[in-house]
Amino acid sequence: MQIDRDSIRTDRKGILDLPLKLMVTMIILALSVPLIVEAVDNNEMDMMDFEMEQEVVKFKNAVSAVHYSGEGSSRTVELDIPPGCEIIIGGTGADAYSVRTFFEGEQISVYYFEKPVVTIPIETIITSDCTLLLKSTYYDGRVGIEVTVL
Repeated sequence: MQIDRDSIRTDRKGILDLPLKLMVTMIILALSVPLIVEAVDNNEMDMMDFEMEQEVVKFKNAVSAVHYSGEGSSRTVELDIPPGCEIIIGGTGADAYSVRTFFEGEQISVYYFEKPVVTIPIETIITSDCTLLLKSTYYDGRVGIEVTVL
């Protein structure tokens, strides 16, 4: 029986190259895992932003309908807020005319009313599914929208 010296050299070379191949693989994994985790986190936030945008549009349409119907008109609107999300309606300064969305405490987006509409009370925080009663009322010298959580 004859020993093939070429195959022994090839096997020895493969064994010697194995640590180098493992090291390169580990470096590639170490660089790509944080990027993958960030992409998954961003995807989750983008999905929440899309869902919250639908709820904000529903709310803004209801506010516009009540506002343009004049003082004394009212309407209810149901909002479906995903877990971990919240909507803040109104505020002070420029926020008085806005609806802000948050996911796990981080602001996702800000929406402004096309025609500045004051919401009463100054700020309303919504953190779960709810029904809102919107009523057009005279407030501080102009017509505003009273927001009541039912």
